[in-house]
Amino acid sequence: GFWPLFLIAACTAVFLSPVMPVCESLTMLHAMRGQIDYGRVRLWGSISFILATFAGGELLGGWSADAILWAIIASTAVTIVVAACLPDTRSELVTRRRGAFLQLARHRVLLLFIVTVGLLASSHAALYAFGTIHWRQAGIEDRVIGLLWGEGVVAEILLFLVGGAFMRRIHPGDAMLLAAAGGVLRWTVLALTTEPWALFAVQWLHALTFGAAHLGGMAFIARAAPAGFSATVQSLYAALGMGAAAALAILLVGPVYAA
Repeated sequence: GFWPLFLIAACTAVFLSPVMPVCESLTMLHAMRGQIDYGRVRLWGSISFILATFAGGELLGGWSADAILWAIIASTAVTIVVAACLPDTRSELVTRRRGAFLQLARHRVLLLFIVTVGLLASSHAALYAFGTIHWRQAGIEDRVIGLLWGEGVVAEILLFLVGGAFMRRIHPGDAMLLAAAGGVLRWTVLALTTEPWALFAVQWLHALTFGAAHLGGMAFIARAAPAGFSATVQSLYAALGMGAAAALAILLVGPVYAA
């Protein structure tokens, strides 16, 4: 039934959603200390996405759908083990006053940042929700559609590979502006044609629309977040900018696509 599944999904989200912003905060802390290159760490998330997608397809092809649940449980167990092996990262404690979170929410620059990343993330809504359906209706084979999705992830991996050098040469705000410009071109072409050669040409722009936006966002948080609030700003970035805005956009784009 719907409601039991809804409650399980909600509980799962409550416990798993904080993992990413806390992980990003720890990674940025080490990057700011000059101990790692953020982009070269982050690219393994994209590589893992490709491998997990391939493994999921193989599981569905040879096993029942229940195998996916056990795969999720197994991967979560691995996450617990990995988390226990992380370095004992510490930063200077900051004494927080009452209402500090409300003060952070009133920070006009950070609010503008959340709105910006929200718009950049939600611009992907139509592609993520209806891209495969649209391409299938245009007669494009599933194998080719799979290659199109894979190309986008490869594009972001290549950018993350040189992410450190990229962000040393560009301001975080300019990186997000570059992502927006890439989006204008990418979404225009995808709206006007389903010719495979054109789709393959603009799918490389995922390196900008997602990759540059994410690198710019992380660098902006590292510069602009008040002392002791990095993880909190990361949470706002994930929950509002990347989560709520994208979810709202998908709800809005459904009737638009239907029309």
